[in-house]
Amino acid sequence: MTTHSTGDFAVSDSDALRGPHHRPERLQVCIDCLWLRGPYGSFDNICRCDREQWQGELPTCGDLGLNVILCMSCLSKPVPGRTRWSPYHCESCQPRVVQLGRLAGRCVVPIGRHSLMNGTFLQPGGGQVGDAQVVAFYDQLTAHFRSQTDLHELSERRLRRRLTELGVTGHEITAESYLVQSWAAGWGPETGFVDFLQAIDQGIDADTASELWIMRPKPELAEEEA
Repeated sequence: MTTHSTGDFAVSDSDALRGPHHRPERLQVCIDCLWLRGPYGSFDNICRCDREQWQGELPTCGDLGLNVILCMSCLSKPVPGRTRWSPYHCESCQPRVVQLGRLAGRCVVPIGRHSLMNGTFLQPGGGQVGDAQVVAFYDQLTAHFRSQTDLHELSERRLRRRLTELGVTGHEITAESYLVQSWAAGWGPETGFVDFLQAIDQGIDADTASELWIMRPKPELAEEEA
């Protein structure tokens, strides 16, 4: 696998091969499908391109097919997780995403994979579930799945844009190089989070997003962040 560099950073390598016989030695961002691939801890993550070339059963880590993602808010930190209860956001962004939902009185942005994490569940009244409750729950669950899809698609569009702005080319970049370049270009958690809030199309401008970032989370949110 060959790499080339621009300035002080390893930018990309030119290996387009994917699948079980072409595994990277370090965690990478696949520029083709925008998923992470390669080793994180003891698990070898496979991206969508790898999956297309995989023969046999796909590897899993706990409940999931991967054990790390990029924070879907700031795109500037890795977020580890191996269960359906894993969050989508890093320890810096997660309490602020929760805070946003509480201020809005609803789940504006999915917090994690499981519907319960996002306030979607069926609560029987008096021990029985009526038809109206089932229909309402179905509508909520449909909206939950749609919001999950929207979040993933938005994350990928923003990541594609950031890679383009950083001048990354080829088929992959090491996750370490991507994160170093992002932070060096001013894309840390705060700037990434502000950009995220402006991108979710909820009428949030840059000043409001910045105020939400500096707003002190409630004690229970601070505990979640820790």
